[in-house]
Amino acid sequence: MRTIVLLRYLSDPALRDSIAVVTNRMEAFHGFARWLRFGGDVLADNDPDHQDKLIKLNELMANCVIYNTTLDITDVVNDLVAKHTQVERVDRATISPYVTTPIRCFGDWKLDLTPTADRRARPAHLPVHDDRPGAPR
Repeated sequence: MRTIVLLRYLSDPALRDSIAVVTNRMEAFHGFARWLRFGGDVLADNDPDHQDKLIKLNELMANCVIYNTTLDITDVVNDLVAKHTQVERVDRATISPYVTTPIRCFGDWKLDLTPTADRRARPAHLPVHDDRPGAPR
């Protein structure tokens, strides 16, 4: 069976092209999911069940983000069409839901380290303990 599939693959350019398209789509998805994965390689675990859960959670999260991005792209295209702007098929074909470039993966973290008036640094008033053995606490 493998030999027949390999011979078909080698002799049929259309089959090679279709396999290349699907492979490129899957590689793009996996690249996006890898970019989206929280913690990266820090979340290493040797438990196969835990690994399986992490992979499925990551793929679910990637699919949700892709779905949301697709809805946003659809809204933009529909707005352009409603304004009588022609949106070419070639232009739509170049749009990808795997948007990573202008996005900070986990948002913008803005820290205001300026203490407020009621949270200014004050000395701690800790009780003094006698560290001698048998001393009352």
